[in-house]
Amino acid sequence: MFDATKERARLTKQAAKLQEEIELLNVRLSSEGFVRQAKPQFVDQTRKALRDKEERLAAITKSIAELE
Repeated sequence: MFDATKERARLTKQAAKLQEEIELLNVRLSSEGFVRQAKPQFVDQTRKALRDKEERLAAITKSIAELE
């Protein structure tokens, strides 16, 4: 049996964790020193990680809205 309340709580927790990770990546990428001194490959990996997490957060947010 599907428990919407538990699923909503699980997704909300997941969304909060992703939001924290997104904020950390944004801080890193907004640092001129990081972007200038890090290897371009690492900066690209960080940008990709940010995009992936933002996409996952959007999907989770949509799922939460559908449960309401």
